Amino acid sequence: MAVTLFEQASHLGGRAAAQSHDGFWFNRGIHALYTGGAASEVLAELGIRYLYGIPRASFMLQRHGLYPFPASPLTLLGTRLLSASDKLELLRLLAGLWRMDPRQVAHTSVQDWVEGVVRRPPVRQLLIALARPFVYSAALDLVSAEVFVAKLQRTLTHPIHYIDGGWQTLVEALRRTAEAAGAHLIASSGTVQPGWHDLLVKRVYLPRIEAVGMLPTAQGGGFAGRPEPEVPNLANLYLAGDWIGGEGFLADASLASARQVAQLLVAHDWRALQTHEQPVLVTS
Repeated sequence: MAVTLFEQASHLGGRAAAQSHDGFWFNRGIHALYTGGAASEVLAELGIRYLYGIPRASFMLQRHGLYPFPASPLTLLGTRLLSASDKLELLRLLAGLWRMDPRQVAHTSVQDWVEGVVRRPPVRQLLIALARPFVYSAALDLVSAEVFVAKLQRTLTHPIHYIDGGWQTLVEALRRTAEAAGAHLIASSGTVQPGWHDLLVKRVYLPRIEAVGMLPTAQGGGFAGRPEPEVPNLANLYLAGDWIGGEGFLADASLASARQVAQLLVAHDWRALQTHEQPVLVTS
């Protein structure tokens, strides 16, 4: 099957592209690869490897104090961020999390879920603070709890990778893999901390950037509310992206839907040999 990819920008990668300044690589915003999902599976299937770092410790800022983030049983027991009663409630919540099917809370918002399962304010504040970067939104009254629960479950068992060389490393690896397989690619077309200005070496300013193509909402039914790769009533048109399909979030959704489209195209190509159908158009 002949494959041609048309990229409207002058460079491949979109939001995953990185820029080099004086030997240092800058991602377009903060990027981390949450392993254990579709993205990890697809990269492994394609034989793509990369170097990465894993943070040794995480911290939380509360009332001008810096505390170790309770990311493990050991740090949870030792942190002064929570009282003994708070720690007990959080442990009970995490223990029950293993048995949860995230789809059960697809129609519940993150805000409603947290308020429903947590009684103690410090634990509630901790989960809310964690939820915002996990779902890439502060609209926790709208986002489906399925997104947060699924991601929270995975981070308890799989590490978060920060890619050496930026995400451009993954973009280039995917490009080389696609070209090696015969594909043809055509590209055309605040006050964070006092004194940070004095330490600024290079600044990358993006006045407008979309963090996620479509937020899975509670009203829409979570991941199941996103469009499927096959476009209804329009033969031979398929979609892929972080707003497509019922699996994963952000990079996981992009690669999961792309894999599904590839499988559909292979099946279509076999049918086309017998029925002489028109060529397939894929958009992403």
